[in-house]
Parts: sequence; C-alpha cells; structure tokens
Amino acid sequence: MLLLGTHLVFQLTPSLKRCWLGGEPEISINICPYLVSRGIKGGIRGEGMMPSRFLYICICSTHSQTLLTMACPDTVTLKNLTGKHRLNKGLSDGIDETLKLQGVGYLKRTAIANFSLTLEFSQHTDDGIEHIDIKQTLSGGFKAPTENIVMDGEEHPKNDDLFGPLIGQTRRVKVDELDIDFLKEEWTEDTLEDGVIYGVVKSDTEKTGKDWVIHLVWGFTIKEGVRKFARRYRFTTKERSEPIDVKLYYDYVE
Repeated sequence: MLLLGTHLVFQLTPSLKRCWLGGEPEISINICPYLVSRGIKGGIRGEGMMPSRFLYICICSTHSQTLLTMACPDTVTLKNLTGKHRLNKGLSDGIDETLKLQGVGYLKRTAIANFSLTLEFSQHTDDGIEHIDIKQTLSGGFKAPTENIVMDGEEHPKNDDLFGPLIGQTRRVKVDELDIDFLKEEWTEDTLEDGVIYGVVKSDTEKTGKDWVIHLVWGFTIKEGVRKFARRYRFTTKERSEPIDVKLYYDYVE
C-alpha cells in the first residue's frame, strides 16, 4: 500500500527531476525548498534550515490510494530466497520507537519513516554454510549498504552505518526451537518445513554504551489473503521495562 500525502527529503542532483516510488505510479509531486519553520509539513522543527541542495517533496493527494501487489510465488521460499520485496508500511508496524532507543537521531528517523525500502535477495552455499546477500534500495533509486549474512550461528562483529558497532548471529531453526512465542506465529507451511531464519543482533555495549538486543525471524506469511515475505522481531533494552514486538510485511515486486 502506498499512502499518498507522504513527505520525503531527497538530495538534489542535476538529474533529479522527479521521484518514483518503485516503478512509475501516476501521481504528481510538488517540489519546494525544505523549510523548517512550518513544522512537519514544511520541514522538521528545531533542526534549522536544510541546505539548498536538499528538496522537500510532498506526494499530493487528498486521499490514500492502494497500489495492487502480487502475491509472492510459492517457488520463492527460505531455501530459494530470491527476488525483490518492498516494505509495505501500511501493513507493517512502526519502528520509530525502537530506532530512538537504539540511538538514531530525529532527522534520520524521519527520513527512514518516509523512504520506502526494497530488498533484493540472493542466496548461495559456500563450504556447506548458507549465505544471504541483500541489496537494499531506497525510494527514488537511492542505494543503501548491501548486507551480507553468514548463517553459521557464530557471532560476527560489524560497524553499522546507522547503529554503530554491533554483533550479530544468524542460523536456520525450526519454529519449535524458538523461545519467544511472538516469533512463532503466522508462518506458512513451507516456512515451518524449511525452518525460519533466526537472528540475534545486539549493540556492542563495550563500544557504544547501549544494551539493546533484537531477536529477529524471517519467513513467509499470508496477509490479507496474499502470500508475503515477512519479518518479526522482539526488541529489548534495560531502558524500557517491556519488550517491543514488531511485524514487518513486504510486497513481492519481481
């Protein structure tokens, strides 16, 4: 689902004349300087004026419009994870609260909330160990860092551009091996048969002073009658007494 009336911030280049959100939907956009003094609809309060090389873009409409999406084919599974999958923000939970607790600033959180993210997967096995490479693309064709996941169950340190130093580990497990009930729910039969992709990502506390931990599961689910790639995660930190549970759903693009 694409909700029109979205506000975006893009870096202006000579070739940037207009912005398409995944293909070429027939919607108009207005472009004007990104000014703060008008609040969210004209900028972001308290951050001063954005440089002139940035544009504030509002996709104009008086109502929300749903763009038709394809069901993810049955041939795409956790044993054959291919294709492009775009985050459906209309169906997914918000992640602003977890980002804030992870130390992500207001400007970056606002940009993340307004951009649409597409994941392109490729999967291979090397010396008996599964690897998943994820090419990430933001709205308008902007590239995000490629993620390379080694599914060996070992801890791998990483210096992440957004979260700083962190430690992650990923492996394939059967659902009944999971300790968190929330992560076990709503998966398709093929996901249950293949085993979910389960990861634990945590901040490198010694380097960051942060203590957050994410337990994350990937799989396929049926949402509103349509088969979709999905992620679920539970976020915990000592800064908050209760965990935060998040569901993310992705539309199959190709």
